[in-house]
Parts: sequence; structure tokens; C-alpha cells
Amino acid sequence: MEDTTMLAALTCGLPCWMAEQDVCRGSCGGRNHGLMRRGGEQPERTKHHLGRLYTLVAITDYMEADKMVSDDYGSWLRNVGYGKGKSYPHERIIKNMATPSQLKWSEVRAVDVGLDRWGRPEDKHLVWEKVGVPRTW
Repeated sequence: MEDTTMLAALTCGLPCWMAEQDVCRGSCGGRNHGLMRRGGEQPERTKHHLGRLYTLVAITDYMEADKMVSDDYGSWLRNVGYGKGKSYPHERIIKNMATPSQLKWSEVRAVDVGLDRWGRPEDKHLVWEKVGVPRTW
């Protein structure tokens, strides 16, 4: 079994959710501390980007992630558009290539995105949606 005591001080992910100690030193402020040890469900994966909070909505390859971001903007442009005096909610959906730390997440490891054109494993990309910005189009 992995030693989560040291890791809980660094991050509020799985080590914090499975923590044995009583005090949380991570970013959740104790809200999710030891949650799964007490029989709770895993919280949503979140990230901060430019001061905004995002939740994980998909794990996929680069092309599909890029299509999800483009489709969101395209549907807004068709249905709302600049002609109606509204601006697109900047970066409502964003994507990034999974970092080495994110590649260790159980939900990321469980997704197989296939092989690239050279037969190597395709890079995994994460798609995130901004919290509190409803899609109204």
C-alpha cells in the first residue's frame, strides 16, 4: 500500500481522500479529507486555470479534445453570435495534455485512446468545463 501521509500535505487528490490523519494540509481545507476512507464517493476532479475553477468532463485524444472545444464555440457562434451583442464566455471549455501526475489518476489510466499514426500510444488529453458558466445555447 502506498504511503499517503506525506502526499496528503502536497495535494488534495486521492492521497487526501484516503488520508488517515485528522488534519488536512492541502487545498480542500478538510472538506474532502479522508472522505473515501469513511465510505464516501470520489469527488469530481477539478483544476484552477487563470483564477477560474474547472471540472473534468472528458479524457480523450488530441483530435477529439480539440473538436469538443471547437464545437462548443461553433454552436455558440451559430445560436448566439456576436450580432446579438453577447460575447462568448471566454474559455468555457479548455483542454490540456495529461501531465505525468494526471496520468496516475485511476480514471485517466482506465481510458485507452489508441495508437497514433506511427503505432505509438496516443497522448491523453483532458477536457475541462468552467464551473458556474451554464451553456445557454
